[in-house]
Amino acid sequence: MNEAVRRCVAAAWAFRTRVERDAAERFARIGTAIASFDADSPVIALMERAAGDERRHQDLCARLAETYGERVDDDWSPPASIVPHGLGLREAVLYEVVASCCITETESVATVATLLAAEAEPAVRSVLH
Repeated sequence: MNEAVRRCVAAAWAFRTRVERDAAERFARIGTAIASFDADSPVIALMERAAGDERRHQDLCARLAETYGERVDDDWSPPASIVPHGLGLREAVLYEVVASCCITETESVATVATLLAAEAEPAVRSVLH
């Protein structure tokens, strides 16, 4: 792998690290919001589990970024709300669940599936699985 390709790969995994970190924060925030109006909802545990999964993905992506030469900065701001103004709390949570779980995660799965279809180095293939 030449230097230009290595830098591109490192930057791509650093970007994925930030995407996973934002997703973890978003899922945690959604779980907390749901607990504020429905403390018995089973969705709270699902959001906590999803946040944990995303943190694990974040760590895997960060390790790959470092393997290719880019350290991911720990200094970051939580992702901004994507909810349109004027929605009530329940509607805002529903909007964010659909945007985060249905749309964003579908795009992430498409990225992983595309990468799995290509020939990958063993470390990358391991992370993708």
